[in-house]
Amino acid sequence: MSELRHLLDDLAGSPAPAPRATSDALFDAGRRRHRRRTVVATALATVPILAVAAAIVWLPERHTAPPSVDNSPSPSVSARTVTVGWAEVADSQHAYARAADTIFGTDDGGRTWTARSSLVVQDVTALSVGVLLTRANSSGDDSPPMRLSTDGGRTFADLADESATVPAVPAGSAVVCRARVALAPCKLSAVDPQTRRISPLAHQPDLIMPSAVNAVDPFGQIQPGGDRIVVAGEAQNTGRPAVAFSDDRGRTWKTHAFTDLPCTKDCNESISVQSSADGTTLYAMVEDREIYEDPERGQLYVYSKHLGGSWTRTGDVIAYTRTESFYRSFVAADGTLFVGTSRPLQVGTELNYLELRNGHFAPAELDGLSPTAMPVRRNRSGDGYFALDTMAYALYRSSDGRHWTEFPLMR
Repeated sequence: MSELRHLLDDLAGSPAPAPRATSDALFDAGRRRHRRRTVVATALATVPILAVAAAIVWLPERHTAPPSVDNSPSPSVSARTVTVGWAEVADSQHAYARAADTIFGTDDGGRTWTARSSLVVQDVTALSVGVLLTRANSSGDDSPPMRLSTDGGRTFADLADESATVPAVPAGSAVVCRARVALAPCKLSAVDPQTRRISPLAHQPDLIMPSAVNAVDPFGQIQPGGDRIVVAGEAQNTGRPAVAFSDDRGRTWKTHAFTDLPCTKDCNESISVQSSADGTTLYAMVEDREIYEDPERGQLYVYSKHLGGSWTRTGDVIAYTRTESFYRSFVAADGTLFVGTSRPLQVGTELNYLELRNGHFAPAELDGLSPTAMPVRRNRSGDGYFALDTMAYALYRSSDGRHWTEFPLMR
């Protein structure tokens, strides 16, 4: 039996370590401290990796054929006794997870898992089957290099950081929002897995996009495919929540600011965006946490836009109390918008969902999904959804966003 197997068996037979604070809890805490036009870097887990107020949607497309299945034996790791730090699902057959300081992968829908590498990373984004993007650990203020794996997490190499711009996001590339220095606004850049280069776009949207050091979005707000890109941030001239839209892969941009909100001074607003699976409907969620007048109140305003149309207020204003907050949203396969509200537990957090029905939000039930599994994200292939429960160390998947089953983790 290999040395790795002995290590994993020992870990599986030991008491589970206390789960670290979830990236989502840190995200929510940082977001509530955010003030208008103040650029704040949010810690996601231990290493910041997400653009906080810069939410990007790149509408779905299909990927090339996946690599051959790895038939190596499944490691003996119990997902119930070993902390799963993160998990990424590329499609119904391919997923990646980190446990016991090891990156694992499956090519057969979770039936078997293989140890891929022991690279210490706190978060990874699957750009496609076998292609994983992360960043190097760093304690400095400068942006560390981003790293790419094209063999399912077995090896990683630094991306060449190009200073020369590209006119648009090349076909087959991913778009990220990246800052060269911590606490600075990020710039949209294209990651090309073929050339292993990251290059800034020549034409940037007219937005302030606060970010962490790198913006690889682990919450499904960056979705590869198509020619359309939607970016959320703050309007340059007013600091109000705004979105920028491109239908030519980032060559040109149109900006829309949401100016009808009641907050007019010292707003504590944040904005995120989501799209329907077919890319025909966009949603913007603007949260106004009234910390200056009443720290126990907050409101969420939802806007929608059909391609070719204009942005309009959608549904009811969702009000929060001290014990609740807006968490995340997603759009199910049938086009229904789901909004998650979080409530703290004695240990951890649970989510309750509202769904948009006939112009109003109503309580929703997601069949088979644990209330402590979060957040719901769409697969990079666009053929389903997944969510990780770090409390129970379980991974869930769904083909439609409404009905859920467990995705088998390491046994």
